[in-house]
Amino acid sequence: MDATSLAEAAGLRSRARQLAAHNTKLQRDAELAEELNARLAEETAQLQAQLRSSRQALEQARAAAEELEDLKAVAKGLEEENGELRRHARHMEKEQRSLCLRAEGLQEENQRLIAEGQGLREQIQAQAARVADLEAQLCRGTALLSARDAALAQAGRRAQELAVALEEYDRAVQELRLETMQLRQQLGRMRDAWAMRPWCPLDQATDITATAAPSPVREGARGSLWVPHSR
Repeated sequence: MDATSLAEAAGLRSRARQLAAHNTKLQRDAELAEELNARLAEETAQLQAQLRSSRQALEQARAAAEELEDLKAVAKGLEEENGELRRHARHMEKEQRSLCLRAEGLQEENQRLIAEGQGLREQIQAQAARVADLEAQLCRGTALLSARDAALAQAGRRAQELAVALEEYDRAVQELRLETMQLRQQLGRMRDAWAMRPWCPLDQATDITATAAPSPVREGARGSLWVPHSR
């Protein structure tokens, strides 16, 4: 009986050491999962900041598009004004020809009117160039809006992928914590059962108790384990 008890006690001590080593490995895995969760949280915060920046840029682009629409309206008004000026210029040219036929003495006045007509033509050309520049700006604004929309869509897909990964890590950490709790409960029951045996030597019971007792550092690390909420 003594030899059997000693063999059984040695087996239990070996099993307790194995369980303690396994518990230590589980604790390290939990700490690694915690670090990974922290990195994922930081990356999620960065993506959210990028998303807010993209939204602000999109709002600015929309404001620019509205301003371009206003500029198009102004350009349209200028085109109408240019048409009126062209009609006025043609009328003045007819008037100049009529004045040339009516009298030689009005030649200087006709020359002045011709000079005014040339100035109007230059103004018309300048306005046409401005309208072309506004149309080019509108095209660039449209391309910028398309690029912003694509960036926002990509950021949204990345955020969804990160949310799925966080849920998977959450489940893994919960499983590790449950398994660790079960192992500690099993060690406690084995310790109590061993200590209640009347033939158990005091020094062996103390050895098993010290082996089964959780480390304060590990308990502290377990208490500070952060598990993200499922999204």
